[in-house]
Amino acid sequence: MATTTTTTPCALQTSKFFELPPEIRNLIYELALPSKERNERLFITSPYVDNHMTLAVQPAVTRVSRQTRSECLAMFYANNEFSAYINRFEIRELLHFVRCITSGPTPRPQIRIHTFMMHNMGCYRGLLDMANDCHLVKEAVISAEMFPPKQGKADPRIEKRLRSEILRRRAPSEPTRVACAGPCECSPLTANTL
Repeated sequence: MATTTTTTPCALQTSKFFELPPEIRNLIYELALPSKERNERLFITSPYVDNHMTLAVQPAVTRVSRQTRSECLAMFYANNEFSAYINRFEIRELLHFVRCITSGPTPRPQIRIHTFMMHNMGCYRGLLDMANDCHLVKEAVISAEMFPPKQGKADPRIEKRLRSEILRRRAPSEPTRVACAGPCECSPLTANTL
């Protein structure tokens, strides 16, 4: 007994979702995407992971269709603040993340990344290396603080120093001498020689 199968060509299915007004679709995207209003901090890289951390991967809704991706991906990056826990000034994963999401033909919104420097990384020479790598990234606002903070409060000198070094590299200026204030005993060096 022979069985015969009939095949029918696949019909292109259209979704009623895209017939909704863009304002309503944006409201749906806001509910479907993680956001800082719901205290969902997304991390890019961390040597330690716990149950309260959410990995900063593109949400599943961005992979539904090309149109959905083009409509909601920029919203995902603009409405969130990302965290990066840096150990021993290792920022390759952070820079790779930023380059991947900012490269491409369509302009991306400026993303916000808060960097936590682990294990008392107070060495200014290490900060200079980090600034050398970060100054090329113009699409991100990068802030930094020590983690865990010394004596229960953050050291504002670290973020101020990193920010000034990044800004100086974006706008060339006179060489300055930088000495480490940390326990590493490194010698002063010229910032533009790195």
